[in-house]
Amino acid sequence: MTVKELIEELKQYPEDHLVVASKDGEGNNFSPISDLGQYIYIPENTWCGEVWSVQDYEDNREEDDAPPKEANCVVLWPTN
Repeated sequence: MTVKELIEELKQYPEDHLVVASKDGEGNNFSPISDLGQYIYIPENTWCGEVWSVQDYEDNREEDDAPPKEANCVVLWPTN
């Protein structure tokens, strides 16, 4: 989902609704969103991957230690 798609999805709900994130794709646990930020996403496979802060990625890229950049992303960080 892109940021534009997320915004459009969120517009259908009252603005005072809490944003939560599932712990996993099976919905085993949930947590309110406490923060978000822009990162670099590097997939390991089709369902998961790792994120690097933009600064860490840029610092390591200069040293040729960073993996190939796949996508900029926005990460919604849960409270727990």
